[in-house]
Parts: sequence; C-alpha cells; structure tokens
Amino acid sequence: MSAGACADPFPSEKKDSGYPQCAVVSPWKVPDRYFDANRRAMIDRARLIPYIYTQARLSFESGVSIIQPLYYHFPHHEHAYAADYMGNFPQYMFGSDMMISPVLVKAGASDTSEVVTWLPPGLWFSVNDGMLRDGGPMGKLLKQKLTLEEWGVYVRAGAIIPRIPVVTGDTEGLAQREYSTLVVSVYPGGTHGKSKVYEDDGLTMDHLNGDYRWTTAEYTRTTFFYKSLTFTVQSEGKYANMLDTRDIQLRLVGSAPPIHVYVNGKVVEMTNKYHHKHHHKKHHKKHAETAHTWHFDGDSDLAVVINAYDVQCNEQLRVYVVYTELFQADADTHTHTDTHTDTHVDTHVRIEAEAEGAGVGTHAQTHSGQADADAQTHAHTRTRAAHARARDTATDTAEDDNAMDTDTLNGLIGAVAKANLVKDAFDDERTTPGSTVVKAQASLIQLASLGIALEYAAAKGPKEFYKLAKGAKELLEKAKKEVLEIPNADANRKQFGVEVLNEIFM
Repeated sequence: MSAGACADPFPSEKKDSGYPQCAVVSPWKVPDRYFDANRRAMIDRARLIPYIYTQARLSFESGVSIIQPLYYHFPHHEHAYAADYMGNFPQYMFGSDMMISPVLVKAGASDTSEVVTWLPPGLWFSVNDGMLRDGGPMGKLLKQKLTLEEWGVYVRAGAIIPRIPVVTGDTEGLAQREYSTLVVSVYPGGTHGKSKVYEDDGLTMDHLNGDYRWTTAEYTRTTFFYKSLTFTVQSEGKYANMLDTRDIQLRLVGSAPPIHVYVNGKVVEMTNKYHHKHHHKKHHKKHAETAHTWHFDGDSDLAVVINAYDVQCNEQLRVYVVYTELFQADADTHTHTDTHTDTHVDTHVRIEAEAEGAGVGTHAQTHSGQADADAQTHAHTRTRAAHARARDTATDTAEDDNAMDTDTLNGLIGAVAKANLVKDAFDDERTTPGSTVVKAQASLIQLASLGIALEYAAAKGPKEFYKLAKGAKELLEKAKKEVLEIPNADANRKQFGVEVLNEIFM
C-alpha cells in the first residue's frame, strides 16, 4: 500500500490491456473492511513517530537503516536468512526493539491465513495477542492463524517504545510537530529497560551544529518484600523553539492495577480514562499545578496508564508504582488483609515513595550535604521497620484469586481482541450467542467485553480484578462451545470463530 500516485505516464498505454496500470494502490480506494485494516495500520505507524524519528537519527549516525534483516541481529541462526521471493519468513527488524512479520499468505475459506514465523532467541512480547513468547536459545517456529485485522508485531521483552497520541482529523503535519504529549509504553518481561527519544527542529540542518535534544526513559522492577516499578524520564539538550514542558503518559502494558502510584513522591489519584487534563485541573484549584492521574485502560493493551501533566523537560520525572503482592520473597503464603496491616503497608510504601521523590529534589530541596544523607538513611530505617511490622502481622492465607502475576496478564489482551473479532463476525448475521439467541449464556459476549469489565473491577480493588481476570479461561472454553452450537450459522463463519478462538492462549 502507498499513499503516492501512480508513476506510469498519463494516459497509460496499458489502460485497455487488462493489466493493472501500476502496483500502487491508494489505501482509501478499497472495500470498507480493507480500508479499516489499512487505516488502523497507518494510525499505528503514525503513533510511532518518536520511535521512527529516533531510529532515523541512529541511522544517520551508523548508516544502518531502520528496516534491518534478521541476520544483522542473529547472524549465526539459519532461519535469519530464510526469507525468499515466495514470501516465506518475510520478517525484518523495525529498529532495535521491534520485529515485524507481515502476512503474505492468502486467506482460506474461513477468512484466516496460516502464518509461520521464526521467533528469534530470547523473550518477545506479541502485540497481536498479548503473549510473552520465549524463542529459547536457538529460536523457534511459531504457527498461527491470523485474520485480516491482525499482523505480526513482536517487541523485545521489557522494551520501552515511545509514541505520540493520534487524533482523527488532526494528522496533517503531525511528524513535524513538537511532542506536546509523549507516550512511553513499557512492555512486560523485563526487570530493567532503557530507551532514548531524539528531537530536533525538524526543519533545518542545525542538528549538525549540536542543536537537538535526547530524552532518556528508564525503569526498574523490584520484588523486595513487594513488587514495584520505578520509572524515570529526563531530557538533555536544546534547539530552537523546543517545548519546555510537556505531558508524559506512562503505559505499563499488560499490567494488573497497582495499589499505590506516586509521581515525584506525591500520591496520585485513580480516575477513569475519560478524565481530561483540564477537567481534572478545574477540580484541583487549590493546587498551582495540574494534578497527575492514573487509570486502568481495558480497551486495547490492558495497561495501567499514568498521566503526568506539565512536566519540566529538563528536570527528572520519577514515577513509583507499588503492586499488591507483598512479602513474596519470604512468605508466598501470606497476604495482608486486616486494617492494622494495611496501615503499616501504606506507611512504609509512602515512606519509600518519598525517599524516591527526594532523589529528584521534591523533598530534598530544604536539605543539603550530610543532612540530606541523614534524612534518607532515617527514611530507609523506618521503611525496614515498617516492612517487619507488616510482615509480622500478615497472617491470613492468600486466596487463589490473589495468586496472579502483576507484571503481565499473559494472553488476556489477545483473548479480548480475538473474542471481539468473533463476536463482530456473528453480529453481522445476527447469530451472536446471548444477543439474538436469548437462551445462550453469552460467554462470547462476556469475553469480548472483559476489558471494560476489568476497568470497573480495577476501581474496586485488586481482589475483584484478579477474580475477574482468572475467570477468563473458563469464559473462553464456554465461548468455544457456544460457537460450535450456534444454530443456522454460516459454516465458514463458524469455522472462522473456531479458528480464531483456538488461537487464544492464557
């Protein structure tokens, strides 16, 4: 697909030959379902402008293109050389942290294409289905059946991918605009990650004279007494007309909701995703700055979304996220449930968050030298004491509902997305179980709407969230049975539903 015009002369001598005039196809001049797929792919690419522009800078420095054959990265593996003119293994690296596996196989009668992908060594996050997949030391072959709406995008486990928001109807000149909002997605599977975003004026050659800016984003996950994540971002450099402040949106992809979020040592309130920056500011008039927010987004990547507003680019922003699995390192069978324990847990987490904030100057501005060191030492001493008190009073046995990994809801993203594809297919002919077939249990509908349900459960607390998420496997099995038992459904449509649901792994 291309947005360009046909390169053939006009009028073309091939006009009446029965052959296409050229291979260029306007992505908007196709039937609706293909238009929708094209539009989604183009929007996804537009969101990646910070990633692409950064890779362009790296290409300028190294001479290596953003699109790279796999053997650049995996030269000792036979499958890295397996791409051929027949469309087998048409994979490539898109920058340093993403692998793309296009679908070049014609769909069958059930409207799915069987695709074979070589998964390189290491751990990869499949954006399509939300699965962490392990290529092992030698890589492995991955066979999938994909729909028109799906394609192979794999992100290195634990990678940080920068993006910008894309608003429909406001995309002209998007690549030349300043990043007034920088969206930073942290993917599951890593304990530490670091990435940089490059910026310049986008118009002149002044970058050759050192007029540019690098923004460094970094995170670390820890499991000392409780699971937590510390994220920092800061910019260095300058160029003409650059922004001094911007909004930072941190997306923890495939993550269960935390119990505490702090930005620069200050507690951040949970809101719903429809809260706008200015709306939230209106309700916090007593604060000179806009109040930061966080929410759980169940629409696409099941992400914890933390919005930090009006961030000074040249100052470090520090985000501290605390999850509910306390004491896993020492006592996997314990959890905190009583009020007394919760009080101590909240106390030591807050102390540690304030110590994190002190590292960026929010609490250390009135201290200096030895006084600051003594304050931090005292804070860590109180933190360890609070850990001990909370652990000693945590005597309740953990329910199975709470025994869930907070770092990734492995496969649940794909379960929701694929269930929606199947539901849409049966909606077209009004045979969706539980919708027009009243007696059905509507398991397919429940699975398709699970993302929205998880948003509401996140607001109620971790226990409700985990219970709902763990029920997804049972919903999936019921949904498969429902599809097989749909009366009077088109045979190819039913086969489509079966094949897509069978591609869900959790």
